[in-house]
Amino acid sequence: MDNIVSLEEMINQTTNDVKHNMKFIHSDGEIERFKKYFEDIVLYEEIACINKYNVKTYADDEKVSNNIKSSLIASGIKIDGNLEPKENISSLISALNTNNLLFAKKRAQELEKEYLGNDFGYKTFELANDVSSHEEIIDPSQLLKVGVCMQDRMSGYVEDHSGYNNSYILYAKKAWNEEKQKYIKEGLTDKPYYRILNDVFEKDSLKHYTLVHRKALEHAARITYKVDNDVLITENELEELHRFNDASKVLNEDVLDKYKIKINQVNKKNKRKIKSKK
Repeated sequence: MDNIVSLEEMINQTTNDVKHNMKFIHSDGEIERFKKYFEDIVLYEEIACINKYNVKTYADDEKVSNNIKSSLIASGIKIDGNLEPKENISSLISALNTNNLLFAKKRAQELEKEYLGNDFGYKTFELANDVSSHEEIIDPSQLLKVGVCMQDRMSGYVEDHSGYNNSYILYAKKAWNEEKQKYIKEGLTDKPYYRILNDVFEKDSLKHYTLVHRKALEHAARITYKVDNDVLITENELEELHRFNDASKVLNEDVLDKYKIKINQVNKKNKRKIKSKK
């Protein structure tokens, strides 16, 4: 039977169930990562009213809710997001109500700062400075992180009552427009990392990117950028790209398929570089 709880209780109880009921937890870090990805997804489900009336979680060896499944994959706890016999996670319902919405809005603001490592305003000014002070293109993941947060602010997903929000957004757009000219000048507009940035800044208007989707995009952009610049890629980086893309696919966002990124080609090119350096 489903238990009705607050959104905060859902996050804490589900995390506690994972910690105590999963058979093969390798570290506390996995639990912390699970909570981070799970919280991000259910906050989005609350704020965007994804299921109209409530946020719901459930998991046993027969069926697993997408919010739990995606988080289990992203955290590295379950490669396919499914549970084994005798593993279980409580079935919980959290209503779409004012208290839960206020909690979700507050946490969304806090998680944005955690994701960026600083205030959005500071990061936009920092980004604009980095772009203007480099003649060559910079690591695309830097623009990506600001771009997805820009979309959250444009849509109102993350609220800012400081009075400076529009200025921050303009700085972010200015940085992208300046960087875009470098891509055009250097003939790089067919690259996956350019197409990802172009979608984030120009095409996916008012779109919210879940954390697992962001991570998949970040890894895809960074890896393809590094390959083009003859920078070695570790096996761990490739594994993380696969993991985050699998987690993102659960939420109907397949980054590798959308941008036609063939990991086997990346692997071949990476191995050739390793061989040439011996």
